[in-house]
Order: sequence, then C-alpha cells, then structure tokens
Amino acid sequence: MRNFFYLCMIFFVLLTSCSWFETREDKTAEELRVEGLEEYEKGNYKNAIEAFEDLKDWYPFSKYAPLAELKIADAYYQMEEYEDAVFAYEEFENLHPRNEKTPYAVYQIAKCYYIQVDTVDRDQTPA
Repeated sequence: MRNFFYLCMIFFVLLTSCSWFETREDKTAEELRVEGLEEYEKGNYKNAIEAFEDLKDWYPFSKYAPLAELKIADAYYQMEEYEDAVFAYEEFENLHPRNEKTPYAVYQIAKCYYIQVDTVDRDQTPA
C-alpha cells in the first residue's frame, strides 16, 4: 500500500512537471512584442493586450516595456473603451514622463475625454 502511494506521488510529480503547450513565459520579449504588434495590426486588440501585458509582466525592464504600455492604451482606444484607455495613457505618462511618446499619450488622453463629452444634440438624460 505504501509503495502504491509513493508510485502515485512520483507519477503525479512527473505528470505535472511536463509542459504540453508552449506558454507565454517561454517567449522572449522580442517574440511577445512581435506577437502583440501582429495582433494589433490584424485588429485583434484583446489578443494584442494579452501579449503586451505578458511582455510588461515578464520583462518589466525590457526596452520594449514602454512600447507595450502605450500599445495597450492604443488597443483600448481602438476598442472604444475610452476610460480604460485614459487610465493606460495616464499610467504611461506617469511612468515615463521624459519618453518621446509622452506628448502623444497626453494628446490621446485629451481625445478620449473629448469623445466622451456630451453635446447639445445628444440626449442629456442619464442612462
């Protein structure tokens, strides 16, 4: 009985240590960047966000991390999720105040707020 228990434990350890599928953890920062950009160009913004989030999480000090943060915000903007886009652009601005793309992020924040403003011709009643 005891041998059976040990055999089951060894089998369980061997089974769980095997990887059946490639995980994002196995990808380099460059591969995640390329994957994210390809998905973004195809219009698969959710998949692009996933790839860029993985890049940010697994390679936070990579030279591609600021690009990933900006592309996440751009993907939210393209999906018309303006509140999430504003949050992501502001996070980029706060984390990278001297980056050459910071003025672009500030401009995109303004565009997001402008798009959300109610105009005279729109129904003013609460949703």
